[in-house]
Amino acid sequence: MNDTHNHKNKGDKNSGSGSSNNNTASVNSPASVNSPASLFADFPAPANKQAKIPSDKVVEKLSYVAHFSSPLNATSAKGFFEFESTARASSKQNHHDARVKMLEIYGKEAIAWVIDEVKLKKKNPDRCVEQLELDFRERKPARKRPVAKKYL
Repeated sequence: MNDTHNHKNKGDKNSGSGSSNNNTASVNSPASVNSPASLFADFPAPANKQAKIPSDKVVEKLSYVAHFSSPLNATSAKGFFEFESTARASSKQNHHDARVKMLEIYGKEAIAWVIDEVKLKKKNPDRCVEQLELDFRERKPARKRPVAKKYL
């Protein structure tokens, strides 16, 4: 076999084309390792977590209803309350606003309570808010268990 061909050695990074390339050796040397800040210089900087709202755009606060409950080993407390938030429904910011409002209303006894769900409050313009509505319809009869068929 002819020894005129350049054979690749496993440990030699510069072999293969017959001519040694000095540029690759300088890139892999530890002296040319860039700082972490310059490694990501080509990428855009991350945006802020909260989007900046233009001053001409008015953000409307919506009303939500939050349901809460206490842990099983504590004194039983269940209920709901209303609060206003500019965040989207079921977002982390919305749950945070609900928790802050719950702590404002109920104080330090509500620290262990958990917010189960947050729902958008429905707007019913046709209902009267000042007075409770009365329902004069007859109640539906209670359902009886179906008669068991007994076979002989």
